[in-house]
Amino acid sequence: MPIFLLLAETTWTWQFAAKQLESWVHMVAVEEVLIERARSAFLVHWFGMNLPLKGLSLRGQNTTPMLLPNEQQAVIHSERAERLIEEGRFKDAIAELKLAISHDGRNAKGWLLLGELYAMAGHHEPAASYLQKAVREDYSNMRGWVMLANNYCQIGGVYLELAMEQIEAAMSIDANVPDLHYLKGS
Repeated sequence: MPIFLLLAETTWTWQFAAKQLESWVHMVAVEEVLIERARSAFLVHWFGMNLPLKGLSLRGQNTTPMLLPNEQQAVIHSERAERLIEEGRFKDAIAELKLAISHDGRNAKGWLLLGELYAMAGHHEPAASYLQKAVREDYSNMRGWVMLANNYCQIGGVYLELAMEQIEAAMSIDANVPDLHYLKGS
């Protein structure tokens, strides 16, 4: 038997096996991409958008921080603060909210959460200041109006008149908020 016929039969077997392995090689490559995407999604969800875009380590080759616009950084810090509040880590949440506000002083959500945390801790005067800023930045924020009026009621004394003014101002925006009617009645 000539050698080329023997080799032709052997190469056909190798070609058949290679075609069968192509689908496995493709599937492994897709799996690697999916694992890397899942890992990246987790890291971005947990640490925010300040992660490097290349490399497998968190620090990467470039040690200069990736800068985002101040508004986006404020949103990231506010979202971290919300997670910390859910975990009951209020001191850390306050630090994150102060960072959010330092990046964007017009972040009504950050001012509101900061005011709520201070009010919950019984520090009503700073809470009133933060809640005023939250309402000033987002005038239609009914939650902020209710918190501000409630905070003034908690302080009492001359602040009760301010509470009534806040309730009236909020009701001029939206009179269908039950909490406002409750505060006005009490």
